[in-house]
Amino acid sequence: KELTSDFKTIRLEKIETHPNQEEDFSFENRFKNIAVNDFNNNSFDVLPSNKKIPKYTLVEFWGTWCAPCLELTPIIKDFNTKYNDIVDVVSIAFDDDIKGSQLYVERNNLHWKHGIVLRTEKANSIISKWNITIFPTLLLFDETNQFIYGGNSENALTKIDSIIQKAIPKDIDKFQVSNY
Repeated sequence: KELTSDFKTIRLEKIETHPNQEEDFSFENRFKNIAVNDFNNNSFDVLPSNKKIPKYTLVEFWGTWCAPCLELTPIIKDFNTKYNDIVDVVSIAFDDDIKGSQLYVERNNLHWKHGIVLRTEKANSIISKWNITIFPTLLLFDETNQFIYGGNSENALTKIDSIIQKAIPKDIDKFQVSNY
């Protein structure tokens, strides 16, 4: 159910199964596409369903109260600049108020899709349905919205960078390997 980032605490939950009932407990199926609201209360699907070209989707969960999230901001910004042609970045703020998150995004010129889940509205949100318990969390999905990789640090973004590097043609100078 939960594993802390320092691996010191793990919480297990018993899964009840019924012999005559077929259930799928695969990891990938826990990421069902969910709509969230942007800062203007407009709803959008986190995983785009009508991609015009094959694109990856990087979903970032963050909050203004989370120091590691804020430290990752310029690195995510560089990642978005580098890969904006082949990766859609979607950031989901988990915060106490919309204005604080919106102001942070505007001040840092973060030009990609942003959603928000208020901490008081966690139940039945993407945060609870996808079981996001560590911030930041980064999840990479392929062009068919299948989960590829997830992590919660700058090292996770380095791994995601290497996954993207392996997927792009080697003769494109724009996408030179770099360390994040």
